[in-house]
Amino acid sequence: MFKFTNYVMLFAPIGRSARDGAFTIGTQDRGVLVNLGKLSSHFTFATEFIFVVLVFGHRCVHSVRLPIRAILPRRARARVTGVRKHKQRIGVNESDA
Repeated sequence: MFKFTNYVMLFAPIGRSARDGAFTIGTQDRGVLVNLGKLSSHFTFATEFIFVVLVFGHRCVHSVRLPIRAILPRRARARVTGVRKHKQRIGVNESDA
């Protein structure tokens, strides 16, 4: 029974797309399918782009080590340096934090 349910679930997206296409062609013209195809492809590519940016962008940002001086203003650098000195005083390594 579960194997049959698995087959139904595998082919459900195809059936849903065919149903939507038949309904659209039946009630409107075929030109609407072009717009639906564009919408679907844009959504797919946008989702993939966001995924790539979030996953690989996060890795790229953390692999590049910029000096603090290039990123933070002077007051923030002083706070970060104070936090680093406090961590060293209490014995916390940079890799542990």
